[in-house]
Amino acid sequence: MVIEKPTQKNIISKIGLDANKDFVSDDDIVELLEKVSSYLQRYGFEDPPEYEVTEDGIACEEILDIFSESE
Repeated sequence: MVIEKPTQKNIISKIGLDANKDFVSDDDIVELLEKVSSYLQRYGFEDPPEYEVTEDGIACEEILDIFSESE
């Protein structure tokens, strides 16, 4: 599966993966999901008391949704 939206590609680059890669193997997908989940937890929300989802957080959620729908 290829990520196409620029905001999602930006997240993939930020977590140290190739944003133009076709994530097809189980190992690739597991690595992507683990790194995106960690990034979401660390940078995906504003500081208290708001805890609103940031733009990066929205992109992370979109990536996680793409791969959870493909299972």
